[in-house]
Amino acid sequence: MADFSFSVALNRISLKHNPESCRLFRPDDA
Repeated sequence: MADFSFSVALNRISLKHNPESCRLFRPDDA
């Protein structure tokens, strides 16, 4: 579960740099 939370946090950080990635990976913001 910790790994999942980390990946989500990392993804959200990367979204700030690349908003387009939200179309490819949105684990809990559907």
